[in-house]
Amino acid sequence: MSRSLLIIVLVFCSLSAPLIADDDPNITEVLQKQAIDHLTAKQLLALAKKHLSEDNLAEGWRAIDLAHERDPENRAITSLYKKTNVQRYREIGQLWRMAVQADTDKDAQTCIAKLSALLELLPTHGRARAMLSKYQNAPPPPATSSYIPPSTSTLEPIIETETQTPTRTTVTKPMPTAGGRTLTNSLHIQLTRIEPGEFIMGSPVSNEQLIERFTFTGNSAEDEFPAHKVRITKPFFMATTHVTRKQFAAFVKDTGHQTTAEKAGFAYGMTQTEIWGKKSGISWHHPGYEQKDDHPVVCVSYYDATAFCQWLSQREKRSYNLPTEAQWEYACRAGTKGIFWWGDDMNGAQGKENLHDGSYDDWYATLVPNRFKRWLYWEDGYAQTSPVGHFQANPWGLHDMLGNANQWVRDWYGPYEKQTQTNPTGPDRAGFRIFRGGGWFPLPHYARASKRNKVDGSFTSNCLGFRIVLESD
Repeated sequence: MSRSLLIIVLVFCSLSAPLIADDDPNITEVLQKQAIDHLTAKQLLALAKKHLSEDNLAEGWRAIDLAHERDPENRAITSLYKKTNVQRYREIGQLWRMAVQADTDKDAQTCIAKLSALLELLPTHGRARAMLSKYQNAPPPPATSSYIPPSTSTLEPIIETETQTPTRTTVTKPMPTAGGRTLTNSLHIQLTRIEPGEFIMGSPVSNEQLIERFTFTGNSAEDEFPAHKVRITKPFFMATTHVTRKQFAAFVKDTGHQTTAEKAGFAYGMTQTEIWGKKSGISWHHPGYEQKDDHPVVCVSYYDATAFCQWLSQREKRSYNLPTEAQWEYACRAGTKGIFWWGDDMNGAQGKENLHDGSYDDWYATLVPNRFKRWLYWEDGYAQTSPVGHFQANPWGLHDMLGNANQWVRDWYGPYEKQTQTNPTGPDRAGFRIFRGGGWFPLPHYARASKRNKVDGSFTSNCLGFRIVLESD
C-alpha cells in the first residue's frame, strides 16, 4: 500500500470513530468501554459519579483524581475530589483496622481480602504491603496496582480542605550556587558554602489560604507576613546537618557544661510512655526515647546552643554562631518558592524529611488509642529522631532543614517589615527567641519553610536542637 493511500485510510478511520459529547446522557456506558487516560475532565467527572453511585470507591477515586489532575480549577471536580478523598481515607482506616484485627485473630483469608482492598485505594501503604507479603511468603509487593495516581507524588493529601496545587519550584534570581566548596571541621561537622543572593522571606500564600489548606485555627501564621525581599550580601558556611549527640558530648566533656534542662530538672516533650508535657528528669543525655550518637542533640536551650558555638569558635579560632533567621530561611528554601522546599504538598516530604508520619502514629497510638488523626500515611521508619543526614538533602545539600528536630536561630523575635531588608538580624532586644523547621513530633504542616516559633531562650524540648554556621573569611 502506498504511503498516500495509508494516510487516507487512517484519516477516514479517525473521522468515522464515534465522538462523545460531555453531556451525552449515555456517556457513562460509553466511557466504561474506553481507556480512561483518553477521557476529558468532564467525562471523568461523569464516570466518577457513576462509579460512586454504585459504591465502587476505588474506581470512583481513580476517575475523579485524574479529572482533578487535568482540571484543578473546576469547582464541581474539586468538590467531588475533596469529598471522595476524605471518604477514601476513612475507608483506608477502617480496612486497616479490620486487617490488623484479622491478623491478630490469624484469619488469613479476611486479612488478605482487607489488605488487597486497601491497596486498591492506596498502593503505597507500606504497612499493608508488608503485612500482605507475610501471607504470601514473598518480599513486599512494589507500590503498584491497577492504578497509580497521576500526580507528581503517588501520595495524596488526607485533609478535607487540602487540594493538590502545582508544585512551585521557580527559583529566585540570582540563583546562588551552593555546595561548590565544603569543609569539615575538627568535630567532623561538614559545612557547605552558601553564596550571596536574594529571596522572598515569609509565607508564599496568604494566612487564609494556609488555614484553609491545613485546617489549623487561630492566628498561628500571621507573623509570617508580610512576605518581603531579603538580600544576603555575604557568603557563609552552614552545617549540612544538626549538631549530633556525639559532637555535643565533646563540648560537655571539654567544658563541664551543664545544660538548662539539667539545671532545671525538666524539659518539655513526649516520652515512650507519656504524651506531651513537662517531663522531669529528661535532658540531652536521656531525652525520653532511644537515641544514638549520630542523632541530633535535643533538650538544649538557646543558651546551650550559643555556648557550644562560643566553645567551638575558641577551639578553632573561627567565628561560629547560630544562623540568623534570614540565613536559615534562605538556605532552607535553597532557591525555591514553595510552602516547603520541595513544593506545596506536605506529602512530598516522603524520603526527604523525618516528620510526624505513620511511624510516629503507630507509636503514639500505644499512648492515646483512637484519639488522633493520621496526617501522613507513609512511614519513614523513625518514630522519634533519626540519624542526621539520613534523608534527602535540599537543592543546596542541606539535610533535615524541615524535619528530625526543630532548630534554634540567632535572632530575637520581632514582626516583619514590608521593606526590602539587607542581612537582617532581628531586633536588638525582645522578649522571645526563635526556632525554625519541623521535626518528628510537630504536625507536618508546621514544617513550612516560613513557619516561626517564639519561645523563651531557656525553653527546652526533646524535639528541639540546632545547627551552626561559620562566617566566611
